[in-house]
Amino acid sequence: YYQRVAADRLPIMMQMEADRMVNLDLTEDDILVERDVIIEERNQRIETNPSALYREQASAALFQNHRYGVPVIGWRHEMSNLTLSDALAYYKQFYAPNNAVLIVAGDVVSDEVLSLAKSTYGQIPANSNHLERKRPIEPPHFAPRRIEYVDERVSQPYVALVALVDSTPMIVDDNYNSPGTIGFIVTFVVAAIAVLLFFDMNRRIRKTRYRQEIREKLAEEELGNIELKKPDRPAPPAKPRRENPEPGPDQ
Repeated sequence: YYQRVAADRLPIMMQMEADRMVNLDLTEDDILVERDVIIEERNQRIETNPSALYREQASAALFQNHRYGVPVIGWRHEMSNLTLSDALAYYKQFYAPNNAVLIVAGDVVSDEVLSLAKSTYGQIPANSNHLERKRPIEPPHFAPRRIEYVDERVSQPYVALVALVDSTPMIVDDNYNSPGTIGFIVTFVVAAIAVLLFFDMNRRIRKTRYRQEIREKLAEEELGNIELKKPDRPAPPAKPRRENPEPGPDQ
């Protein structure tokens, strides 16, 4: 949550946030209303946007184990089935001081902020059922994956390339020859190659599409100049009339 308040209102704000962490009161009607809200949000951001739908499918195909393959807002079929018990179970599992980070910036004194945190969030018992945070690791990829997304709303086809690269920090110590620097260089080179391939493939697609449109336009203009009727043919020349010869003396 993100709040912006005057410095003298910070105690009240922290009391409100601490109260929301443990005393949330939800009803079935609240869940139905909010569920419709997030479904409509998905309709506006994802369902009506071909690019967003493509990125969603591409991420799901790329990541085999990491949660990056699941959309942040969720899959529509799961969102439609959310219930009050689902919301309360999530709330009790994750809303706890031992699963929260408090950041305060502005015209405040750090010791006073620490005292406020102890008097508000510090009074809430830690969640003993909170699971240890484990970040999923993506397994090695041995084969490329390719998807083709077709949508009537797309007027110009394009190609997108996505690659998994090493996320090693650039510098792990003061030595610029550290493995982190090597990892960064490899990452940069791979990313540069991917960008060049992406622009080159899109350039080829646009050029092919442009040539196709030119050919179709020229064909239409050529057909438009042809009159669909039989051409006028000149009348055949008249055959010379053969006159009967006068009978001779022996006829």
